[in-house]
Amino acid sequence: MPMKLKKMKKNKNVKRKVMNEELLNFSCGKLAGLKKIGVSKVKIISNISLIFQFLKIKNSEFSLNICGDAYIKKLNSRYRKLDKPTDVLSFRMSEINEETGRNMLGDIVISVDTVMKQSKKYDEKPATEFYRMLIHGIQHLTGVTHETERKYKKMMNENEKILKILDYN
Repeated sequence: MPMKLKKMKKNKNVKRKVMNEELLNFSCGKLAGLKKIGVSKVKIISNISLIFQFLKIKNSEFSLNICGDAYIKKLNSRYRKLDKPTDVLSFRMSEINEETGRNMLGDIVISVDTVMKQSKKYDEKPATEFYRMLIHGIQHLTGVTHETERKYKKMMNENEKILKILDYN
């Protein structure tokens, strides 16, 4: 069960340590897009540490690819048979990386273009929408699904709690 929000917010001993970069295979074809939405690689890595703490993920790593709509549309078409861009795709692996001994959770792909569109549509800051997608992707990598309305509400509630911890809500 995730730690309670109030406990984490009030506890001054909660460490905001930066996750070791080697835990994240980071690929960014849209570096200018990251600047446009107000996030940096260092901040992303730091926030992934907090997300991992909240979700109690240990000894794990994943790959994050930041791209545009054209690339994510190709992936969405190929793997989900939907010929349109989407905000985030997750490809769950759950294998042990023989070099590091850590659990390889999988790959997350986020379209900065769609994040920008959705932030305008929902009247959110682009960085908030980006982290919402990142959290959503990590949740899927850990096996969380939203196949039913109940599961969807639970997932979204947890997502919003994490956004509050990251100070993006």
